[in-house]
Amino acid sequence: MSNKFITHLFTKILEVRGHTPLSVSAAKEALESLDAEYEAISQSEGSEMAENALSYKTVKRALQQCLSYHANSNPSVTYEDNLINYEYAYLKLERAESLLKRSSC
Repeated sequence: MSNKFITHLFTKILEVRGHTPLSVSAAKEALESLDAEYEAISQSEGSEMAENALSYKTVKRALQQCLSYHANSNPSVTYEDNLINYEYAYLKLERAESLLKRSSC
């Protein structure tokens, strides 16, 4: 795996809206890392393997919702929504890190 998903910056996604632009950067970086890893796995193992390893579509959507929470003043995305999306993405990416680490051994 080229990048580690769960970094100190990733945890900044949990910040309350408006408290730090770091949260926007964290969500964008997580999305970029996810996309890059998806492309790398797709090229070497196929898109189905990439989807399965990364839970790509659902994790991407969760991270997009986190970004929306921080970047927009959209009242339909609440702090609780952000927490749910963050936790989902965190657990799936932690699993992906473990799977990819084992497969590279």
